[in-house]
Amino acid sequence: MRHPHLLILWVLILSSSPLAAAQLGRISVGPPNPAAKGEKVLQPIRADIKVNAEGAVTAVRMGAGVPGFLTEPFEKALNRWHILPAQDKGVPYDWATRVSLWLVAETRENGVAFKVHDVELTAAWYDEGKRFQIPVYPSSMRRSANGANVVMLVKPGSGGKRNRILSALIDGQPVHGANPFLRSAREAVRQWPMVILEWDGVRYADDICVPVAFSVEEQPVERSEAETEADCRRLPGSSYEEGDEEIRLAEDVKGQLL
Repeated sequence: MRHPHLLILWVLILSSSPLAAAQLGRISVGPPNPAAKGEKVLQPIRADIKVNAEGAVTAVRMGAGVPGFLTEPFEKALNRWHILPAQDKGVPYDWATRVSLWLVAETRENGVAFKVHDVELTAAWYDEGKRFQIPVYPSSMRRSANGANVVMLVKPGSGGKRNRILSALIDGQPVHGANPFLRSAREAVRQWPMVILEWDGVRYADDICVPVAFSVEEQPVERSEAETEADCRRLPGSSYEEGDEEIRLAEDVKGQLL
């Protein structure tokens, strides 16, 4: 499947305090990994990059919030890192993505050094400046000890229109009839302020796979990325296939100096 790819966005909802328990992954709202004790993670800096089928960065578009003194080292890092291209059923092709980079500042004898804390590549994200509604654990299901894993195929709205829920699975199975978990997830996700990467008139994502996990446990067991991706492939109407890959880093760059 060449255009577009599915992008996976995670949300975890706890029944005890749904607003305080939201966790997002692959979304630029905070560093995906917690800071080490004593470290202060700086606000993320971002850049859009085009990557050809050979994995070479062919264009860089710096985000407006990148400080001038970090522009050059950030671009050098993007060209230095080993990046794997997007793939359509195993065949690489030219594509684009947004890179979000979280740094930690370290004071040294000769000045300040910036160390990579975390990095995320995605072509879809949430508008951080807009209201974000968290799905509420259904009151009618609070006695259920199992919770639910809801996965939805979503088409982001444009021009002020709401997002469309195209299909859904609950715990890996098709939904038959009304379901409180799906209703709660659908009502919230339809209003989420999703943003798609656009560059030179091209939209680099379309249908998005959105998992929402409802749990009564304070520390629930998180599903693996492979399990979530398998559900995304099974969604009715999904064009996400085995061998499809987004642009990604081939190496772990955490801890490297910028």
